[in-house]
Amino acid sequence: VIQLAVALHHRIGKQHVRRAPQRGGVVDGQRADGVHRAERGAVGLDAARGDADEVGAELAELGAARDAVAVRLPAVLAVVYLIFNEGYAATSGDSWTRPALCEEALRLARILASLAPAEPEVHGLVALLEIQASRLRARVGPDGQPILLADQNRAHWDQLLIRRGLNALRRAEDQAAALERPGGPYALQAAIAACHARARTAGET
Repeated sequence: VIQLAVALHHRIGKQHVRRAPQRGGVVDGQRADGVHRAERGAVGLDAARGDADEVGAELAELGAARDAVAVRLPAVLAVVYLIFNEGYAATSGDSWTRPALCEEALRLARILASLAPAEPEVHGLVALLEIQASRLRARVGPDGQPILLADQNRAHWDQLLIRRGLNALRRAEDQAAALERPGGPYALQAAIAACHARARTAGET
């Protein structure tokens, strides 16, 4: 997992500072390392993808100490969350969203869930990203302007992603309960997102 964090950190670049659900509330530049290099083309994403696949194969073969996973995992989750956020609400360029970045973050989160299936917050992050990604098609109008959540056409939300997100949230909650842990920040945000996903209208949320 630490190798995956390092690979993502160095492949994606060192520019941006964004909010993330960490203890300090803000991921610093050294840890986050930004996303602008990934935005500028497929090279950064392909590199991150290759690194993640390679590290995944190594961890599957050799295994990883649970203590090491617990220590290093938050940094990895934070980087994946940053990538998704840049796709969900782009900070540069002409488009309000960058779906390719969201898709890559989801792919990496799913890899992490397969590598650390007993960690509730991994599933919490997957749940959050799946549910948030389900709204991408409804977030931008024909004129390219963002549409607020309350004004979105919920018929355009991706129901498959919502189902996946709700399933991941159940896993996160069940595992946290089994481990007698409180829900983590990603699972908490996913639970809030799930309230919106389950409601047929904004008024029912």
